[in-house]
Parts: sequence; structure tokens; C-alpha cells
Amino acid sequence: MRILILDDEQVRHNDLTEFYGGHEVANTTTYNEFVQELENGSPWDLIHLDHDLGPGDSYLDGWGNMQFFTGQHAAIRVCELHDDQLPGEVIVHSVNPLGAQNMVSDLKSRKVKVTWRPYTQTIQKK
Repeated sequence: MRILILDDEQVRHNDLTEFYGGHEVANTTTYNEFVQELENGSPWDLIHLDHDLGPGDSYLDGWGNMQFFTGQHAAIRVCELHDDQLPGEVIVHSVNPLGAQNMVSDLKSRKVKVTWRPYTQTIQKK
């Protein structure tokens, strides 16, 4: 199984990589890294997304204010993929309930198989 993970915390990458031992895992910590892996490796069997990525990649919004990319942007980018590039499943592992639900909603609207499973619950299923 090919798995793509987006999270800004190294401990989560370590835990998830161990959790999926024996599978091909690509770890990304920023939106731009995620997009690069997403585009180079599609289709992915499973994608894990966090919402709150902390300071990292940024952009200027329409009012000229600096904003930071979040997992919401990553979910939207997944929704923009061609049908033959969509992942088999997405797990939103964010513990941010509002952010996670928005991501799940976007992905469901694109008919992507998606589950919200906060990080702590994901690891406990081992």
C-alpha cells in the first residue's frame, strides 16, 4: 500500500510510519511538499491529513495579508485531482474538530472515501 502523510509534527510521522510498517510511506510536513508528492505519486492508496500545520508555507490573500496553508488547502487540492488520480481513501487525523469536519465535507463532496479519525484514535487502532 502507498501512503502519503501530511503533518507538521515529527512524532506523528514516526508513529504513523511505524503503524504502517511494511508499506511505502511518504512523509510531508508542509503544503508545498504535500502537493509535490501528491502530483508525483498519484494515485495513492491512502492519504493522511492534519489540519493545523503551523507556520510553514504561506501566501498572500486577496487583501495582501499573509496566510498559512492548512490541511484544508491539501484537502481541496485532493478534490482537484482527476478521477484516475484520486486516493483510495483519506483519513483526516486532525484533532481540530471544525477544521477536520470542513475537510471531510470537501472530500465527501468530491466523492472521496474519507474518515475523520483523530490522531489519538488512529494510533490506538493498532
